[in-house]
Amino acid sequence: MHQLPDHSVVQVKIADRTVPGVWVKLRLEVDYKNPFISIHGPSDEHGLVTVDADSILSNEEIVRSLFLMDYGSIRRNWTGEVTISPMNREDLESAIAAMDSFDEANYPRGRKKELKTALEVLERLGIGHLSVQMLGGFENVRTLEREAR
Repeated sequence: MHQLPDHSVVQVKIADRTVPGVWVKLRLEVDYKNPFISIHGPSDEHGLVTVDADSILSNEEIVRSLFLMDYGSIRRNWTGEVTISPMNREDLESAIAAMDSFDEANYPRGRKKELKTALEVLERLGIGHLSVQMLGGFENVRTLEREAR
């Protein structure tokens, strides 16, 4: 059994410049049922997103309350592997659509507005590769780059 780090720090960049206002997506691999996805952000003025265990577990509660049969427990089933990627336009639009479909009340207050603001940030950035780097926290990490649009 693996334990989530108390907190982790992820830095978001585009073309070697740090980027404020961007969200990141964590995919935690599990040995039972579906991998767990958790979104965090927005990045601060230094492109940093702090992810704490409590926010991951709060997200898990929301997801499991909506889809209990699809997910195991992070505390019991997490393999220790995590993939981190910046959220691009498609990811953000998908998250907003999910909030529309499954009642916004199930999500943290103001989340939909924050995600729409992130869409505006990506629009201003234009085309480019968003990348993430783990600065501390998780150990068995895979990172993915994404096109901003």
